[in-house]
Amino acid sequence: SFLDPWLLFPLWHLAFSQILMTYHMPLLSVYAEHTFGADVVWSGTVQLVSTAVVCISSPLLGMLIDKFGPCKMMLASCVFLPLVYVCVGPLPLLTFLAPSRTQLIISLAFLGLAVPMACISALPVMFNVYRAAHHGHLPTWVVNSLVSLYCAAFPAGIFIGTTVSGFIAPYASFGWSTGILGLFFIAESIVCAIYCFKVMQMDKKIEKPKKGANAIKYTTISKGESDPEG
Repeated sequence: SFLDPWLLFPLWHLAFSQILMTYHMPLLSVYAEHTFGADVVWSGTVQLVSTAVVCISSPLLGMLIDKFGPCKMMLASCVFLPLVYVCVGPLPLLTFLAPSRTQLIISLAFLGLAVPMACISALPVMFNVYRAAHHGHLPTWVVNSLVSLYCAAFPAGIFIGTTVSGFIAPYASFGWSTGILGLFFIAESIVCAIYCFKVMQMDKKIEKPKKGANAIKYTTISKGESDPEG
């Protein structure tokens, strides 16, 4: 079934990346004004840093996925996302990293690079998992269903991130709240890394297409169509 939790796990990773992408946004302007004495224009403009990097880096990351595979890109996101997010505040435990405008801009830029690592890789990873479980076949109706769920994961993560930040803001500083969220993400990253290694092992077991009657066919079959192999 396309609702198999194993198949849909990348959607959780994608949604969590959107939580990290948006958690700080409602708080960032107030934080910058109080901490750096930044004016409204600077405080608003700095939020464009991460989104601008997402736009620029996404095509390049897509080419890297074609070369190295989506699971390796998802693994990279497991490493970089928590490391970057503890630096956004920064986490007060990181005594070597003092809050500054430069520190904030660089952290947001790296966040804009790490988030699409999780987002772009999620869909091809799900396709690979389904193919591995169904002898190389990927029906069109499954593609449509997974793409729909993939699109829904973005607003789900954004909603959670921006809503939770509003509830936590009165009780924790910007540095502590973003830093602790980054630390929590380490646990999710460990689970996701294990998942990626398992999927890569599954991918190796799929027979590559060869010429001949016994070759496994990598096809898309519309719902209602018959399987040519019975």
